Amino acid sequence: MTLRRRTIDPAAQVQRGVALQDSPAYDWFAQRGTVVEGSYPFRVFADTARGGGLELARIWHTSTSLTRATSAGTGDGLTVLIQVEGDAHITLPDAQSPMPVGSMALIPDGVAYELSSDSPVARVEIRLRRTAGLVPGGDARLLSESPYIRVLLATINAALSAPPVDPTGPGFAHVEVAAGHLIAAIASSPTSATASSTDPDMPANLRRGEAALFARAKAVIERDSTDADFRVTGLAAELQVSPAYLRRVFARAGTSPLREIREARVRTALTLLAEPAGADVERVARLAGFPSARRMRETITERKNTKPHPTGATIIDLTGLLDETDLEGRELSG
Repeated sequence: MTLRRRTIDPAAQVQRGVALQDSPAYDWFAQRGTVVEGSYPFRVFADTARGGGLELARIWHTSTSLTRATSAGTGDGLTVLIQVEGDAHITLPDAQSPMPVGSMALIPDGVAYELSSDSPVARVEIRLRRTAGLVPGGDARLLSESPYIRVLLATINAALSAPPVDPTGPGFAHVEVAAGHLIAAIASSPTSATASSTDPDMPANLRRGEAALFARAKAVIERDSTDADFRVTGLAAELQVSPAYLRRVFARAGTSPLREIREARVRTALTLLAEPAGADVERVARLAGFPSARRMRETITERKNTKPHPTGATIIDLTGLLDETDLEGRELSG
């Protein structure tokens, strides 16, 4: 499908049928104060309306990571994100959390966030420039399980559907008031559960959103490392990011995708070599994902006196589990 690459006026009060791909899609998010990190192809479809102190957007896009270093202002404004399709992951300064369908994030002005997904997602975004204390507290909050979220979504969808409400008309101010009160109802509802959480096992120096990609990558590595043809390029393709971006994320965690693949193979080899004496080294190498017993031996030797793993994982020394004849005396191919 060919998407239009027409110029989108960021000051337009109504944008309907936005359909952009790659660089124009990146530029559209940049105009909204959001940086896209990922790889091509990237597509976005959206409808927006803005007027007075209210901005509304209904957005669908392919997998990516979106970062906003600071909120749209430094006053008492508020950004609201409601997930309506697909699962995302949100990272705030002090919390990380999945964002399943139906969950909502309240992000005050001045608070940065990153939103990432590994599949296409859709959400509604609401920007209130003035909250007048409707939402208590100045910290970002992640909420779910409130029936008022459905009421708020219905209101915003009605405002954006054809024909959309006129942001220049007097009625739009009442939409702003209604949205503010519904958001306040969700924030104060006793049925709203806070969804924020942190992962103590994640490297602390990963930037917002990178932790989610790192965790997904580690899971794929554990699943596929026993395939001798598994490479960093295949890992990046599975995650729908570029190999260069994937390497940067792993570098910030103090490691690399290749190193983690090798470590996973070593762990598999350890399990296999723990079998009763007489385990065939060639077979172990093949089942662990090494191209040859020689390469397995070299990898083990490289780690014999290695320093602790920067991510805190235990580096496995297998030399004690291999018979010296296997390591030095046997003719190993590969």
